[in-house]
Amino acid sequence: MTLNLLTLISVVCLSSITANAAELPEKFIGEWVIKIRTQTKKFPWWHQIKYPVKLEIRSKTSGKFTDQMGGQCNINVFYYDSELDKIVLKYCGGATKAAAAIDPMHLISVKNNKIYGEVRTYKHLFNWEGEKVRKFKK
Repeated sequence: MTLNLLTLISVVCLSSITANAAELPEKFIGEWVIKIRTQTKKFPWWHQIKYPVKLEIRSKTSGKFTDQMGGQCNINVFYYDSELDKIVLKYCGGATKAAAAIDPMHLISVKNNKIYGEVRTYKHLFNWEGEKVRKFKK
């Protein structure tokens, strides 16, 4: 029952973000090389959950996600929330290990030419960060 409620809350949140989605700022566009920001004294979720080691964002509807295991997938849909100044995306390369698990979301921001990601389900799991290695024209 709790899992169904959390799933419903996630869908409602993503739906509201979709309705409020704005034009993607230029600062997000580019190819990014990413590394994990290891958190001490926590379960190492980055060993269990796929995160990008390379992320290409070409436009609001075009991108590519390469995970730490070498898997790649095209990102066809992600959302930009102008109030948060963040992109929200879900890993596009498959489902979670367990059917009852909630798909992780990546909340992505850019500050001072660096990209930052926060990986969440119903709670914060871990963070990643990276640098732009190539700029694409919007």
